Parts: sequence; C-alpha cells; structure tokens
Amino acid sequence: PSMKFEFTEELTHPANEVYLIMRDRMTEVVPLVPNVDAIDVLEREKRQDGRLHVLNRWHGSPSATPRAIRPFVKPEYMAWLDDALWDDKRSLVEWKFLTEHLGGLYRCEGINYFEDNGKSGCTVRLTGEFELYPHKVTGMPKVLARKLAPVLEKWLLGLVSPNLSEAPKAVQLFLDQQ
Repeated sequence: PSMKFEFTEELTHPANEVYLIMRDRMTEVVPLVPNVDAIDVLEREKRQDGRLHVLNRWHGSPSATPRAIRPFVKPEYMAWLDDALWDDKRSLVEWKFLTEHLGGLYRCEGINYFEDNGKSGCTVRLTGEFELYPHKVTGMPKVLARKLAPVLEKWLLGLVSPNLSEAPKAVQLFLDQQ
C-alpha cells in the first residue's frame, strides 16, 4: 500500500527567492540539511516548454541507518536520484526519487508548491506518495523482508524526507545567513 504525505513549511522569505535557492543552489545549502552529506548536480536542461529539468544525486548520511537493517545496507544504498521538473510560471516542481542501487525498492514522487503567504514570507507545500516493495531487497529472506518492512519503510522515508520536510528549513537558515 502506498502512503500519501504532505509537509507544509512557513518561511519568512518570498516564495520566488526560496524557489530559486531550492532550484539552483541546494549544493550550497547541504551543510544545513540533516542526514545528507552531499548533492551532485548530474543534469540541468532547459526544455522547449520553458521548464527546467534537473537531475541531482543526494548522498544520505550512513549514521541515519537503523541498527536492525545495517547489515543489509551498503554505502551506495544511501544515495538516490532526485529527478525534477521545475516550472517557473507556476512556481512548482514535479519530482520523483529514483534508486540506482536498490532495484526499484520504492517509488516516491510528488509536487512541491511555493506560494507567497500575503505577508513577507511564503508557504512551501510538499506533497507526494511513497510506496515500498520490500520483497526486492537482495540478500534478505522474504519472511524477514515482510517482518522488517515497517522498519525499512520508516528508514527510507526518513532518508528521503530531507528533500521534503527539512530542505525548506535549511533554505530558511541559508537565506537568514545571507
């Protein structure tokens, strides 16, 4: 079963400013994002329709892995691709996370909205859906995979959530320091 989620963050900076930092400068914000060690920009391409396609590789921190699943987690499992389509006209980004080394272990995708809040700040609304396929974990017996599915689900959602709930908070801190 898939899990729908929504995070809302109120920031004290204008939507356009926050949007541009998240689109163009997240590599500079990384030190402020918990459980993320680095972001590599792999592709940036302006589409004919004006939208910007950005492909980033996020590197999660190994220390964020729960003990129960550490024996099954290789360092490369801590990275994921953030495949995003930024729409400047509508102030939103459509995104999906892809795994390079986990063979389709999960599906996670959604849309983030950047909206001025009528004051001097903005609301960042992050919406999406997450679905785990625990039977795809290599080297883990199927019975154990089913038993550990809730732990895996919590860990994976916790691993990818920095790009969701924590990134706007980190952008707030980043802009506060400018």
